[in-house]
Amino acid sequence: MKNILSSILVIFCLSLSANMVLAASHNDNDGKDLSKGVSTQTATPAEPAPAVQSAISGKVTDILTGETLSGAEITIEGTNTKVYTDLDGNFSIPQLKPGKYTLICSLISYNKSLIEKLEVSSDKTSCEIALESAR
Repeated sequence: MKNILSSILVIFCLSLSANMVLAASHNDNDGKDLSKGVSTQTATPAEPAPAVQSAISGKVTDILTGETLSGAEITIEGTNTKVYTDLDGNFSIPQLKPGKYTLICSLISYNKSLIEKLEVSSDKTSCEIALESAR
């Protein structure tokens, strides 16, 4: 029974791919449907100007020792955007529109740090975040 179902599934998949190949072969490189002699090309709208993109980058350190902190979470408040610091405490949040953002930085055994209204320009914005131990 399994072999019969497997065979039917294989035949079904092969017939689907054969139909796709036949449909594709009816169109030439100019977008004309050869079976009907009618052009199937559609007009493409003008591409919009690319939006200005920016980024926030920085480093997270311990406020007392100055030691860099890896694995700290940096979140943009009100969004799902979240990044983590690398082994050297560095982070980068790419593809942001210029504007003001509030960052929340957290790490286990440290108090959260809130950076309010960080101004992000069309250039790369940099910030240093120092966390205080929760002890």
